[in-house]
Amino acid sequence: GTLPLQESIHVIVTYQKGNLRVYINGKESHNSQKVQGDFSNWQPAHFILGDEWKDVRNWQGIISHLALYNLAITSKEAAERYELIRKQAP
Repeated sequence: GTLPLQESIHVIVTYQKGNLRVYINGKESHNSQKVQGDFSNWQPAHFILGDEWKDVRNWQGIISHLALYNLAITSKEAAERYELIRKQAP
């Protein structure tokens, strides 16, 4: 999807049993059943945010409050997590 420029946003991407969901600022923005399977065949790989593995792209964003979980996040939890972060913002 498209994210706004020059604006802080809260993003959650969650997956469970063939259902991929994306929440932007506590609200569902994408829901798809096109991704199927589980993570059982994944191999070790680089985890990169904001730039590329080999090419220099001079990414100038900021990532904060990054968390990785091994569970799916519900719509209610996404809204609650956004509210917690929003209240902490200056």
